[in-house]
Amino acid sequence: MEFEQIIKRLDYLEKQQRDMKDSLSSLKETLASLDSSLGVLSKQMKTFGKQMTEVTPAAKRVEQFEIHADQTAFRHP
Repeated sequence: MEFEQIIKRLDYLEKQQRDMKDSLSSLKETLASLDSSLGVLSKQMKTFGKQMTEVTPAAKRVEQFEIHADQTAFRHP
């Protein structure tokens, strides 16, 4: 290989390495952002789960009331 070809090849490899470092840096930033978002979503899901736990008994009571109201309406037309 001629000296100039070696230099060109080295320049190419150095550029490739810089590009890969830039890509890796970008991916790290994206991962950090996703990690942060995941934390927020996890907290929201916990809150949602608690709300569902609170709503479920109330929904059952409403359903029982509606059944009782329907039964009462059929008995007393």
